[in-house]
Amino acid sequence: AAAGALAKGLRKEWTREAKVLLPGMLDKLKDKNTSVVQKNQDALLLFSTHCFSLADVADDVLAALSHKMPKVPQQTMLWIAAACGEMKGAPAAAAQKALLPGVVKCTDAAA
Repeated sequence: AAAGALAKGLRKEWTREAKVLLPGMLDKLKDKNTSVVQKNQDALLLFSTHCFSLADVADDVLAALSHKMPKVPQQTMLWIAAACGEMKGAPAAAAQKALLPGVVKCTDAAA
């Protein structure tokens, strides 16, 4: 919650720190406690809305999509869906180009 509040308040000035926190936050999506996962999702959405685009962090997102624990790719896909709903125009196209192969691979593995 604190990282999300910082992202919302500082916006682009928080970009570097948000990118540093991202891998750990994506890994934390495997937590069994649903409130922890939800707070993490909320903070990730604030990061992607105010600090960076999904295309900027595609490597970290693709790594989370190929995580060995099935809950991490599932929750990452939910975050991607929510973040894409907030995007418009060129950032959405760049994110689609960067993430589509990993998303397709993840959905193929689930089928």
